[in-house]
Amino acid sequence: MKKNRFLLILGLGITLVIFCSKKDKVTNPIDTRAGHQIGINTTEANPYGLDSLYVNPGDSVQLQAKTLLPTNPPDYEWTAGDGAVFQLIQHPTDSSVVLAVAVGDSGASTTITIRDLANNQEKTIPVKAAVWADMDRFTYAGTVNKHHYFVSQVKADWASADTKCKDNNGHLVTITSVEENDVVKKARDKVNEDVWIGIRFQFDLTSKDRTKDLKWTLWANGEPVVYKNWASGKPDFNQVNTDDWEQRYFGFMDAMGKWSNTRQMTKYYVLEIP
Repeated sequence: MKKNRFLLILGLGITLVIFCSKKDKVTNPIDTRAGHQIGINTTEANPYGLDSLYVNPGDSVQLQAKTLLPTNPPDYEWTAGDGAVFQLIQHPTDSSVVLAVAVGDSGASTTITIRDLANNQEKTIPVKAAVWADMDRFTYAGTVNKHHYFVSQVKADWASADTKCKDNNGHLVTITSVEENDVVKKARDKVNEDVWIGIRFQFDLTSKDRTKDLKWTLWANGEPVVYKNWASGKPDFNQVNTDDWEQRYFGFMDAMGKWSNTRQMTKYYVLEIP
């Protein structure tokens, strides 16, 4: 069985994203050494552990509660807000440990509440069953309007990147606002190199002078190009090979968060999952 693959996103607290094998989800023995901890009595000044949780539908994650500086030996009680979204399997001897199984459809959300009965403390975190990227191949960059953005860990040409994004439940990024452009810039900065975005250009094959009559297609997901953030003098088609009727130019983001265009080559790329 493959090991769990996860991403921790730091803030005032932590969001845990799980992407793991679907084999033997419920019957696996619970290993108390491997828990992802949830601090019960945390504050903004003293954050600790998970504040929210995303799990791929059908996958599971082991959770472990912890009370900071308890007066009495903790005694925990776990409750899922909606058992049709998440099911909790209690450890037989350790009340601090459960296996949380995402049984709901993608997009379904609920809460998990942990109570320390012995110390009169409790915490509730939001949890969601959500389709996610393969975190062995992508790094999380941010979320805008419930769309999630990831940058690849390996390079690919534009066409291959487009295919790999579709294989990971999304598409090459579509940028329709300043906010989206900003999160793609953050993704680009994680690899510190230019990244493919989901815009491409194609010759008008009916034109006699293809260097003048160029048109862009829609974004990779089919949306029209409305918001634009081209670098000065871009897009640039001065290097077009008019003898190559299959020549296409593809868009990427540069170090300033501006767009430019080039031929097919390998670059890192940004995945968007709605």
